[in-house]
Amino acid sequence: MDSNVLKTLLDSQEKAYRSAMEIVVTQLNTQIRKLENTVSDVTKSLELTQNEVDDLKQEISRLKAEKNKDNEVFKDLMDKNYHMLTK
Repeated sequence: MDSNVLKTLLDSQEKAYRSAMEIVVTQLNTQIRKLENTVSDVTKSLELTQNEVDDLKQEISRLKAEKNKDNEVFKDLMDKNYHMLTK
């Protein structure tokens, strides 16, 4: 086989290989960008959810304190009524 023909075939094969690699790299970059966007969206969603959970925990604490206060008031009223009835 003539060396020029061989060189032409090798050049052609190299161009095809480079072209295929460029396609693979482009597709990988696209998938990586999509993954980065997805991770970013999930991170934002988790942060918002965590803020909501923190707010709800505070609300639960506030409601428990309010309930305890109401229970104390009710107990005091019951004690006063009991003492009034037993006199």
